[in-house]
Amino acid sequence: MILAKAYSAMNAANWPLLRILCGKAEPCRMNRLFACLMLLLALSASAEAANAREELVINSYHKGYPWSDQETQGVCDDLAADLPDCRINLEYMDSRRQNPKAGEEEFRNSLQKKYRGRAFSLIVAEDNQALDFVVKNRDNLFPEIPVVFCGINGFKPEMLAGHE
Repeated sequence: MILAKAYSAMNAANWPLLRILCGKAEPCRMNRLFACLMLLLALSASAEAANAREELVINSYHKGYPWSDQETQGVCDDLAADLPDCRINLEYMDSRRQNPKAGEEEFRNSLQKKYRGRAFSLIVAEDNQALDFVVKNRDNLFPEIPVVFCGINGFKPEMLAGHE
């Protein structure tokens, strides 16, 4: 709709301006010029989107669990403040309402399908189950992507054995 309005305005009101910018204003030439300008706009928008940072936040629990919702909101607020152009993807393991080990394979398969071909700049693991999952699956799902974590009960360096 916006492109149609711009094209319409370009054809109707801006002919004198186009004559100044482009010399002789021929409708065919103007259509090609307009098409080239729109292509450049589209390419620059897709290049900007391709360069945008993308982060993945894995929450151990479910949306609606007040304590972890506050934790997630804090993480997202901080990421947005520090990296205003980033896209934050949230995933919930739902480990309070189901056995985390039983749903782990399904959760891993879901992440593989959903985020295939996407390059994250950061993974955030919230709480113990998310950290355990990320440590266990990092090499396959998130190779060489930095991981930060929060909300870990009883943290010990051994929990990260074999990872930098």
